[in-house]
Formats: sequence, C-alpha cells, structure tokens
Amino acid sequence: MRLGAGVGAAVALLVGGAGALGRALPSSGQLAYTTQEFAADARQLHLIDVGHNLRRDLALYYAIDDLVWSPDGESLAFAADEPAQIFVYQPFGEAAPRSLQSSDEFAIDTQPAWIGTGGQRVAFLSLQYNQWSIKVADVSSGQIDTVNVLSDRVDTPSWSPDGQQLAFSSLYGLHQAIYVADLSGNVRQLTRSIGTDLLPEWSPDGAPSAGRIAFFSDRDGGWNIYVIDAAQPLDMNSSENDSAQRVTTTPIGLLNFGWSADGQQIVFTGVNNFQHELYTQPIAAGSAARQLTQGMEADEDAVWSPDNALIAYIFWGDFPEIRIIAANGSHSRRFVDDDIVTSSLAWRP
Repeated sequence: MRLGAGVGAAVALLVGGAGALGRALPSSGQLAYTTQEFAADARQLHLIDVGHNLRRDLALYYAIDDLVWSPDGESLAFAADEPAQIFVYQPFGEAAPRSLQSSDEFAIDTQPAWIGTGGQRVAFLSLQYNQWSIKVADVSSGQIDTVNVLSDRVDTPSWSPDGQQLAFSSLYGLHQAIYVADLSGNVRQLTRSIGTDLLPEWSPDGAPSAGRIAFFSDRDGGWNIYVIDAAQPLDMNSSENDSAQRVTTTPIGLLNFGWSADGQQIVFTGVNNFQHELYTQPIAAGSAARQLTQGMEADEDAVWSPDNALIAYIFWGDFPEIRIIAANGSHSRRFVDDDIVTSSLAWRP
C-alpha cells in the first residue's frame, strides 16, 4: 500500500537572511518536518536543505507524527493517523512511502524506531484490543513479527539508539516509574521513588548496555530532569530510591527536552513567568543551564543538529515558525514562516 499522491519535485526558497549563523551552517544538513493547514485535517512532509536555504515539498498525507531518520540517513519512518500505520520512505529515491501494515486492521501502530544501522528493520508499538505490543517489520519483505507483549499501561515510550530496547513510563504500583523492555520479551523496572517519573529519553551515544536515560521527575518536590544508567539493576529489596542523578536545578517548570548527538547536553523548554524559553543543560555534575531564547512567544520541540552546533525549534509567534539557533545561543535564524502548524522535526544524521 502507498500513501499520498507522489513527491513534489519543486524546490522552494526559504525565509531568512544570511548573517553570522548562515556562515556557520553545515553544507549538507537535511531537516525533515511536517506542516498542517488550519482548515484541513492533513499534513505535508517537507525537507529543508539547511546549508543552501532550500525546501522540498514532498507529498500530502493524513496526519503524520514521530518522524525518525534511519541511521544511514537514507530513509524516514513515520506514523500516520489515517490509516494508523507505520510508513517507510526514501525521500531521495522513492515516489511515495511504503506501508508496514499490521495484520489487524483495527490496530493502532505508532512510535517507529530503526533497528541496527542498515535501515532494513523497523520496530514499533502496536495497540490492539487495549493491549500494547512491540512489533518488528522487515522493510524489504514487509513481514511483521510480534516480539514482546506489554500491557495497556505504556506511556511516553522511547527507543534505544539501536532499536533493541524500549523505555517507557508506567503506573504498575503506587507511583509512576520508568521501565525497560527488550526484543526478547523481558521487562524490568528501572526507577523507583516517592515521586512521578515520566518522559524517558534514551541518550544517543554509546551502546545500549552502557547508555543513559533522562526523564522528568518530581521526586524532590519540583519537576526536574534526572539521568540514570540504563543498565543499572534496581534493588527491589532496598528502601532507598534508585541511582538516578538530578541534572537540572533551575526553579522553573519543564515541558520537553532532547539529548545532543554526543550525549553531553540536553536542550529543554522551561516555563518561567508563563514564558516558554529554550535552555541547554550540560550533563556534567555542577554545570549550570544556559538560557538560549527570551520573549513572550513560546519556543518548543527543539532538536539538535548531528554535529551538536545548532538547534532547530518551533517558535510560536503570530504564526508558527521553524527557527535555528546556535547551541551557544549567539545567533538565531528563521527558516519557515507560514500560516500552518509545524511539528515533528527530525534532523538527518
């Protein structure tokens, strides 16, 4: 099955001048994103050639979410709402996306992740009859296998960099905690505290056995970001909390965050006096957060460039924009400004 009416070959010029940031832009960076018209229940997939100020408008689909590039940068996987399936697309070669259709027409498939580095297998979550399961699809043959059955209590999932493990938040006991499931059917509890642990996010650096997971928690009274070793066993017989280390100390509310490509920093949206601003926070102990943006408009959904030098984010002004700012906050640049809703930013590796 194919979705959409084909790829638009037109190349459009983007908004924004050169300036100091323009001189620092990479020569071949591709930023994928989606737009949605206010008057239509449909989204369009786009690619920005960041270094050359060019945009490719690819095709029109129903709602698209969870854009993720393959490790080799050749393919995109994404979830579509109607039909509720996972699609794989090679924007530099294929005419239209290919569907990885579950056997059950009533299944809701979401949260795709690439397994390994070859771009041949995709793992994703599937909800069938109020039961979540992990499925793995072979991109070439289209064969889909169920590898792990979870429960109905799966919130804010995040895949390990190689697609072999899934971290998620779940309320199994008295408090919301972080759990990890693998493709062999094993599920283990990773965090435990008197607070609520939410929104796990796997660091992109290192093997999963040595990787780290960042998450939100209010275990110390206010919402902050914590980091824990993903391989750290949890002593269920101990009365102590887990071994997670608190990273942020800024007395503000937190909305969302993302790891830098080297796993050394986190960018997050902080809420201070009802203003949504971007901050970067080094993981190293004792490091202070750096505020990147300032103003009445909301800055959200930030993603890092592969070289850690730039950050793309959505700027909610009179009209939503995609902006790019240097990681040190020194320069910013507007790339997309339109009467549309932008979402699902994904920077090509």
